[in-house]
Order: sequence, then C-alpha cells, then structure tokens
Amino acid sequence: MRAIYRYLIPVLAVVIVLTSLSLVGCSQSQEPDTTLPQDKPSWTEKQVISYLYEYLADKAEQLEGASAEAQKLIVGSLFMNGIVSSWSTALREDDPNKWGDSVEIEFPGLSKFSTVTSALRRLVTYSGKGWWRVFMGYSDSEWRVNERTREVVAWNEGATKLLEEIKHKRYRNNIHKYHIDYPAGWTLQQIGDEGKVLIMAPEPQIDIAIDEPRKLEPGQSLDECASGFTAFLSTVYQDFELVSLVKLAGGDYRMEYEWMLRGNEIYSRTYFVLHNEWFFMIIGSAPKSIYESYLNEFDYTYNSFEAY
Repeated sequence: MRAIYRYLIPVLAVVIVLTSLSLVGCSQSQEPDTTLPQDKPSWTEKQVISYLYEYLADKAEQLEGASAEAQKLIVGSLFMNGIVSSWSTALREDDPNKWGDSVEIEFPGLSKFSTVTSALRRLVTYSGKGWWRVFMGYSDSEWRVNERTREVVAWNEGATKLLEEIKHKRYRNNIHKYHIDYPAGWTLQQIGDEGKVLIMAPEPQIDIAIDEPRKLEPGQSLDECASGFTAFLSTVYQDFELVSLVKLAGGDYRMEYEWMLRGNEIYSRTYFVLHNEWFFMIIGSAPKSIYESYLNEFDYTYNSFEAY
C-alpha cells in the first residue's frame, strides 16, 4: 500500500501542475489582444465637412449655369451657419482649455471662418468602421459619411429634402400655368405648342411625360377620364395590361400598367391631376426590369407639380 502512495503522490502533483498551467493558459487567451489595430478615423472633422460640401456641390453642378452657382452658395451658407452656431454654443458652454486647435474653414463664394475643434465635434462625430455622423442643426439635416468608401447617406428628412432640391431642376409652363421639378441630369424637350413635355433620362426608354392638359366635359369626372384613358390604351397597345387604378387621398388618380415597346416590357405610372376643370397627366415609364428603381423620381415629379 505504501508503495502505491509512493508512486501516486508524484502523479497527482504532476496532474495538479499541468491543470494549473492549462487554466492559466485559458485565462490568458480570453484577454483582449492589445496588438490588434484600433478603429480610429483617418480624417479630421474639417475633412468630413469639406468632403460632404464637395459631394453636394458636385450634385448642384448638374443644374448648370447660374442655378448651379446659386445652389452651391445656398449649401455653403447652410454649412457656414451650422458652423457659426456650433462655435457660439462652444463659446458659451465649453471649457476654453478644451477648445482644442484653431480651425479655418472656407466655402466658395463665402468668407473664411475660424472656429475650434470642440465646436466642430458638436457637428461631426466618428461612429466607427469609417462612418462619420454629421448633423447640421441650422438646416436640420443629418448625414452619414464613410471615409473609406466615400459613401454619403442622407440620414433624416431634412437631409433628404436638401439633397432632392439640389438634384432637381424646375420647369415652368407659363401657357398652362404650372411648374414641376425633374432630375437635373435628365433632358427636357417641349413637343409642339400644346404644352406637352417629355423629360428623358440618360438611359434609353426611361422618361417622364406631361401631356397637354384637357378640359373636362360638362358633368364629366376625373374618374371617368382615367377609365377612358385606360380603355383608349387597350386599343392602342395590343399587349396593354392594367395593373392598378386607385384614387389617392387628395382626389388625384394613379394608374399603373404594362405594355410592349420594340419587344421590351415597359411599366408606366400615370397620375391624373385635376385643376380648375382641367386635368393633367404625368406619366413615368421605364423597362419593367428596372422600373422600381425609378419610382422615387416619378413620384417626386408628381409631388412637385403645382398649378397656379
């Protein structure tokens, strides 16, 4: 028996030592690896603001001429007002010892303005993975900017509205007294003297048409006009297929239908709009395969329509 103990005790000691070593190894492997690179930004707050301005200014360039310069000046003014506002807040609320470095910012057409790092950090913060959050409180617009991919995202309604205004031109028809907004990169063509307008995208078979307005017959309703137009299209296009016809909250009608053009399936969305016994048709069309990606443009043009 003593012989057994003589051999067992050394074995137990070895087991205890090995177990202890394995536990130590486990505990060490669970600690964070401090050698891994930290997610730190490579841009400064000033660089983020400058890049966002340049991104919006490039969009405004599509307006061309005086309109482009005016829109760039508006964007620069909004940014500058946001920076001035953040600087005023920093003066009131921040410890002067924590203002950081002095920063000079300039937008084309506007005077240079000096601010401090702590003021810019009220507008711009790093979120990680290359993403920055930019909030211009003066214009109530919030953005996301990625320093790695150069992606810019309009994050709230204020930013979306600002971006849409920059991206669109306005067409005014003084004969029939209406105006609409359309994508700045598209080409507008007036057809004849009756007020028909065709707005064409750079890509083929994508367009927005505003047909010449027609006056309602005595006792005729907008519903009857929409239904009559549906019946007319079914005689013109052999492959015409009605998808939907609905009455909208404001009393307008929206019709969607499918048809063929030179062997291609086309989807169209037509809005029927009534104003002072005259009805207007706003028609957006695109190949069926990419139709969904243009709905925002079609709807934006319709929503911008205003008769006066």
